[in-house]
Amino acid sequence: MKKKSHTATLLQLALAVLAVAATWPARADVVTDWNQTAIKTVLENPPGGLTSIRNLAIVHLAVHDAVNAAQPRYQSYLNDLPASPGASAEAAALAAAHGVLVGLYPAQKAALDAALNRDLAKIAEGDAKLQGTQLGRQAALRHIEARKADGADAKADYLPPPSPLAWRPTFPTYLPASLPHFGKVKPFFAKDALQFDPGAPVPPSSKQFVEEFNEVKRLGGKNSTERTPDQTAVAIFWTAPSYVVFSAVARQLGDARKFDLHDNARLFALLNGATADAYISGWAVKYKYPTARPITLIREADQLGNPELKADAAWEPVLTTPNHPDYISGHSIYAGAAEKVLQGVFATDAIPVVSVTYPANGITRRYSRISEIAEENDNGRVWGGIHTRQTVGRGGADQGRKLGDYAVKNWLLAGKS
Repeated sequence: MKKKSHTATLLQLALAVLAVAATWPARADVVTDWNQTAIKTVLENPPGGLTSIRNLAIVHLAVHDAVNAAQPRYQSYLNDLPASPGASAEAAALAAAHGVLVGLYPAQKAALDAALNRDLAKIAEGDAKLQGTQLGRQAALRHIEARKADGADAKADYLPPPSPLAWRPTFPTYLPASLPHFGKVKPFFAKDALQFDPGAPVPPSSKQFVEEFNEVKRLGGKNSTERTPDQTAVAIFWTAPSYVVFSAVARQLGDARKFDLHDNARLFALLNGATADAYISGWAVKYKYPTARPITLIREADQLGNPELKADAAWEPVLTTPNHPDYISGHSIYAGAAEKVLQGVFATDAIPVVSVTYPANGITRRYSRISEIAEENDNGRVWGGIHTRQTVGRGGADQGRKLGDYAVKNWLLAGKS
């Protein structure tokens, strides 16, 4: 009989302990329904990744502007839709979400058309429905047009600098650098991608570098004997796309607060716009300071010029290392931005207990504070062996918090635009 690996045993234990999902009472509206439709669409269709996060922002900003034109309450994003107080806000939201998704994913038109027709059939026939549908279509077209030249489709090459600290393709896939141009995409809310530049990472000669090197080496290795089953579960759970986790949390919190259609439209516009900016900013930092991943640093520590850093040529992380630089963590900058948006919109950190399961029937995590979610995300990247502590903290989540705070304080404010 083949002996199971230590990691496999930990994974089975983690799943057994944590795979009980909590139940949340259903109270959806067309904004939250189509948030899930949009997530399903971007998950199932290429190119995914950073493009998915950008596209979710376009969807939800269009929905916000369409709803806001029908029921003026907050400042609009584009400010070029005429107020249409007689229009159905629900029809406007549906048509806006549908229009953006079809524009960005034309191959999914049949499925999206069916979903739109299903939901529009629930709205009473009449002028309000017709006006709302027209308004939503206008919003979709204007938001797609506004992002046509944002740089998301650009191409760029990355040539690693000749330094042992510089990022280069990693075991086992050795894939080339992912989307080195993305840091030049036009942000949604921020003034520019490096508005909150965290500065360069600390050098290998520093005490902090040594401590963080040893932490990820001890706890993030595939064969670690120090990592607990719960830490393994956290690392695996946070392989989830960030927008899957934080959208689920936002839906539950909006439900608990009894948010109406308009409040949900603003919530998801701020959440997706700010977190899209987080990834744009994160990629700008990654390729400004293209730092090697832990697997490279640990395997080649003898090249870093510090005798306190001990190499392990066979070391492997729990998770497969993504193909882009270590500093900063994309997951962490996203989490920091999402944390500040949710805290700002709900005016609290303490929340009713929310739960998220990933993947389906997999690991369930529960949270009673918004900040707890971002903190756990940061830990998961270190315990998974794919980031050092500074890349998830000062360089990641802290920078994301600045972007999220900026978005909430400067965009989609109460009062008509």
